[in-house]
Amino acid sequence: MEATAFKERINSLAALMKEGVAIIPSASYVQKSNDTDFPFRQDSNFKYLLGFNEPDCQLVIVNKSDSEEVETHLFLRESDPFMEMWAGKRMGVSKALEVLSVDKTYSIDSFSEELPKLLKGAPKAYFDLFDSKTHQSVLKATKTLYGQRKVKAQKPTQWQHLTPLIGKLRLIKDHNEVLALNAACELTNIGHRGAMALAKPGLNEKAIANFLTTAFTMAQGEGGAYDHIVAGGQNALILHYIENNQSLNDGELLLIDAGAQLNTYASDVTRTFPINGKFTSAQADLYSLVLEAQKSALALATIGRTLGDIHKE
Repeated sequence: MEATAFKERINSLAALMKEGVAIIPSASYVQKSNDTDFPFRQDSNFKYLLGFNEPDCQLVIVNKSDSEEVETHLFLRESDPFMEMWAGKRMGVSKALEVLSVDKTYSIDSFSEELPKLLKGAPKAYFDLFDSKTHQSVLKATKTLYGQRKVKAQKPTQWQHLTPLIGKLRLIKDHNEVLALNAACELTNIGHRGAMALAKPGLNEKAIANFLTTAFTMAQGEGGAYDHIVAGGQNALILHYIENNQSLNDGELLLIDAGAQLNTYASDVTRTFPINGKFTSAQADLYSLVLEAQKSALALATIGRTLGDIHKE
């Protein structure tokens, strides 16, 4: 996507905010063990607004009454040849200003110092109220401002949950988002069909799970959007069964809940089928009931209907 498209998203969010300062953090690496981390997955809202895929950043959107234009400030990691040798290239502060749709860039190390300055003059601070780390950053910055008794400028008197505002923007997908979703769904289709062909009595659930991972990483896929559920027999009664390590038994059903992710856009599909390829009479009756319910629900998925309408159907 062009940088201008991300700028439009930021301006649209600022219009919903009307007046105030928004703080949107990126994701951070999560330690797996000792000196290794889990695979990095960018925060969806941060990626939506900026298209940037590095960890440990803070995006601050400033929309104040005394400013004619919305200002965007990005705090990110400095270039560091030594660390880049270990963990890959960083864009760095200077390059980010050239490439990304932001007005100013800073080292992430200066975030605590700069945030009070950015909040000064704003009546509201917008952020994810359930994000304890950002909550503490805003609290500290606000206390700093209120401690500056000689400063006459407006200080934040309200905190507002930002996530619903971004969610309102993300509800309607643009062309690039639709392409990503279609591609994720196609990989999911390939994975589920391949899993059905692969399944047989005596095979371990793990073999199916491993195949799904392979299928979901084809053609720029980023693997599973969530942990695969590959549940044979009674394991399917466990809603979030992710052990995926039991043998598949003749005469039983296999439930697979798995979806591919591409460019952080997720798919989510659940299907159940006979492990040996043939339903028993009771299994076929139950499957038919669920299938008819799904068809009825899909028929109601039209403009003007609500999710509640579909759920009731």
